[in-house]
Amino acid sequence: YNDSGRDIPYCRARYLTGPGQKAAKGRRYDQPKGSGVAIYFPKGFDLAALEAGKLDNCVIVEGEKKAIALCAADIPAVGLSGVDCFRQGKALHPDLDYVASNCAEIAIVFDSDIETNTRVQAAELRLAGDLALRGAKVHLVRLPAGNDGAKVGADDYLVANGADALIDLICETPALGET
Repeated sequence: YNDSGRDIPYCRARYLTGPGQKAAKGRRYDQPKGSGVAIYFPKGFDLAALEAGKLDNCVIVEGEKKAIALCAADIPAVGLSGVDCFRQGKALHPDLDYVASNCAEIAIVFDSDIETNTRVQAAELRLAGDLALRGAKVHLVRLPAGNDGAKVGADDYLVANGADALIDLICETPALGET
């Protein structure tokens, strides 16, 4: 529901162009005004295991496409529609609250440009704090940049290095407060 009390369905459209269906330059996504924030659970995310408390690890990525790629590689992942899109009002989004309450360890894997983007760093720390307050062990995973400093997302890293390498990178990242 939005502020007026009317139900506005949540959906996001991705603009594509041309034969290769690459993302358009400029505005790449759109959604109905006032539709709020939603956490994306891709097909393949084991909700039953989460509900049963049997999902030990989960990954949060920026973007639905990245969450789809990780779940397709059997890495449980949910997607944010943007790095700041994890709250509903001032509280942690109920879906992420549920994930944090039912998953012991959560890895936040934002794009490699986080190293130079202070806005993304601040969002990551706010999200990590919210998750840690719910008892989750939080890992802030850093993806290495690509050739010539190119931005790399979790999906790009997965394609270039494979699922095992991504899992190793996540496992090698200590949880906040650990060395």
